Amino acid sequence: MPGEGAQAHGASAKCTQALSIAVDHPALSAHPLIMCSAARVCKGWRQAVQQCSGCNTAVVIGPTYASHMGPTAPLLKLSSFARWLPAHAAMVKSITIKTKSAQIAHSSNGQSNSITLDSFIEIAEQLMQPAMALAAAGEAAPAAPAGHNLPVQQQQQQQQQQQQQQQRGLRLVSFTADMPGVPGMLAALPVHSLTHLDLDLWSSTAMSSLASALARLSGLQHLSLAKSLGTAAGIPTSCLEAVAQLTRLTHLSLGGHWSGGQQLLQQFLSRPLQLQQLSLDMPLPALDLTCCSQLLQLSIKTSYTFPRGLALPRQLQQLQLDNNSSSIRRPLADLQLQQLQDLQQLRLFVPMTVRTLQDMTQLQSLQHVALGYFDLDRAREAALAWQHVPQLRELSVVNHVSSDADEGEMSTILAGVATCSALTKLQLQVCPQIIEQHVHDSDDSEDEGDHVDRTMLLPAGGMLAHLTGLQDLSLESSSLMDGDALKLAALTNLTRLVLADVGPGVGELAVNALACSLKQVQHLDLQDCNLGSMSCLATIAHLSQLTELRLERNSGLTRQGLALLTRLSNLQQLGADAGRFMTPRDWADFWKSVRGQRLMFY
Repeated sequence: MPGEGAQAHGASAKCTQALSIAVDHPALSAHPLIMCSAARVCKGWRQAVQQCSGCNTAVVIGPTYASHMGPTAPLLKLSSFARWLPAHAAMVKSITIKTKSAQIAHSSNGQSNSITLDSFIEIAEQLMQPAMALAAAGEAAPAAPAGHNLPVQQQQQQQQQQQQQQQRGLRLVSFTADMPGVPGMLAALPVHSLTHLDLDLWSSTAMSSLASALARLSGLQHLSLAKSLGTAAGIPTSCLEAVAQLTRLTHLSLGGHWSGGQQLLQQFLSRPLQLQQLSLDMPLPALDLTCCSQLLQLSIKTSYTFPRGLALPRQLQQLQLDNNSSSIRRPLADLQLQQLQDLQQLRLFVPMTVRTLQDMTQLQSLQHVALGYFDLDRAREAALAWQHVPQLRELSVVNHVSSDADEGEMSTILAGVATCSALTKLQLQVCPQIIEQHVHDSDDSEDEGDHVDRTMLLPAGGMLAHLTGLQDLSLESSSLMDGDALKLAALTNLTRLVLADVGPGVGELAVNALACSLKQVQHLDLQDCNLGSMSCLATIAHLSQLTELRLERNSGLTRQGLALLTRLSNLQQLGADAGRFMTPRDWADFWKSVRGQRLMFY
């Protein structure tokens, strides 16, 4: 009957309209996995996606954490995205392309089946540059004549046309990439919408156009430029002149290898910049930042000696100083903390004196302190003073090979840690030390005895069990006393636990107990923890919030063990030594099952 046909058409139209409204919602269109999975089974959804006006989709492309999926998986994703992007450019809010940390190599049954990182990057560049150019075509428009020479109606028409072109083209808010061809892609980025740009130019050589490309992106608010690896020339410091023209910029991060001398950097930072947040990870000259009257957050990281005469703006609220070199032992003596009365958060991973800790007590606004030591002598000297810094929330003591720990020294440090009742994050990495002992024969007093070696064991579990505020605990590469790991089950607020390379001090009994108690754990690292039969996997499978699990250097993972872990619907990263009967297909089926469950919870 005609009436029934009209009703069916009306119902179909309402359904299509409802899907169009739904797909515009960030909760649905932000995740490509959800959209693609639904599009496979719903024609109406596919149509709604094609007409979607919401700019919510966050695209992340790069080699996966585990190499079990095979070498072509990242390239297949990239190729698929390059074909999809020009037709759906307006949906994409952010693009992240990572290649530097690639784990491309893949081996199956002892046969090498891999592509090199250089090949991956080259192919990725060939795919993405034309795709970005096509996607930007909707935005590119000829320059309009001067407005005062046109009638009002024609000006309005031109504005509408420009808005329509922008709606069809890229509306990216954020772009992050580390491919060598990135400087050539900057011309395709939308000026009207882009506010975040994060570039690691680790293998880029074409730097001549970088300055002009940056100056064009006048809407940038967050900019990160780094060149951390590679043999090509550094980022030219002349680019900083273009950065200075970005008047909306409030967050700036500079790192890695730069060329052109430090004078331009010094001049740039001495300007009255409107920056609110500044991060520097590079060799630095003497710095005077007092002209940065808007600066609230400052982070300086370096593998070299900190610059002397570091002048800080008084209004700073957050300060982070990191030195990741164990060879630098001269304390940072000229840090005038008393002047920073607005300081709320302080992170010092640098050689420091006890006087520096005393100065912290004079900062009335201070709320959060993080301290890091790479020298056990400095840590021992400061251990008894930690209790006088009630704002101490994070503590790291890492023993490098340059110094040996003795039992007395470690007892002092552990006693100091035990007094820090407000800690939420703790890292103790004390490489096992072999202690030589002399064993005498009681029947022969003149006998010099035998030399017996034993490993120095830390009673860390018992001393830390009362620090129930801990959320992040790492005891990597330390030697725990037998049964000591069981006592960590009292730390029920932990969301991250690292026991990597602890060995016999853990074992399956302790892991079972920990998995039963630590229900909030999201990151669990059990590498080389003497896990024998892996019977603990059945208990680990009940950790519903787990997103990362590391099981390397234990007994090999079996199909049965892998099947148990499919219950972990939030799992994103899994590291394990595959058993000899495991195949790439087994891994693919595992991740398919995990992701299938994840979709059910959205």
